[in-house]
Amino acid sequence: MILGVQLYTLRNYLRNQSDFPAVFERVKAMGAETVQVSGTGPFDSKFLGKLAKSAGLSVCATHSPFARIRDDIERLAQEHLDFGCPQIGVATLPSEYGKKNADDLKRFAEIINGAAYKLKSYGMTVAYHNHWFEFNKIGDKTVFDALFESFDSSVEFIPDTYWLKLKNVDPAAFIEKLKGRISVLHLKDYRKRLFVPMMKPAGDGVLDFKAIMQSAETCGVKAAVAELDISKDPFGDTEKSLKYVGKIMDELRSV
Repeated sequence: MILGVQLYTLRNYLRNQSDFPAVFERVKAMGAETVQVSGTGPFDSKFLGKLAKSAGLSVCATHSPFARIRDDIERLAQEHLDFGCPQIGVATLPSEYGKKNADDLKRFAEIINGAAYKLKSYGMTVAYHNHWFEFNKIGDKTVFDALFESFDSSVEFIPDTYWLKLKNVDPAAFIEKLKGRISVLHLKDYRKRLFVPMMKPAGDGVLDFKAIMQSAETCGVKAAVAELDISKDPFGDTEKSLKYVGKIMDELRSV
């Protein structure tokens, strides 16, 4: 497993393609080995491929527009091949498929299953990224369980440790439940100030990252990326997360 950065954290510094080289250089200097591309401004896929190679960073996944996954999957796949990325991520459940109607969830899953089937010929996968609402009930089961039952086994997941904790789901146990279907993991810590939940860099909250990373390593996760949706110091907090988790990984591998 390698460590990296979810570029959504640094999205305000990646508005234009010309911004990418400096950010990639800075991310590499933090010790990152990979990036997930999400929330950035537009970029040329071949440009990104050359930049990633020159910076010594792989691209482990993206969050791509759902409309393109639904309507333009072949061209989207080819663009991902341009920058050596094996996974197309779905950032969230699109609003048109609701969060309360089981039939809508099945329609969404059918589209994702179709994309997964087409991506097999490219040697690529599609993965769904969770937030909090997937653990709310829809009928007698959670939204997540309804999606899990409807997704083909080739569809993967991109779990987020903060959102899991917010809904009282143990991240380490969740990773183990999905063994073999997680290539990319989002790392962010959880802490409450008074009664308000807050996203924090890894090590600044209550999550047991030693257990999380042990489960991730055991269950075949390929890339764990630091992410914060909101941060007053995106670069500083990202580096803090990488250093903290990096020390844990060194300890686990030395045993």
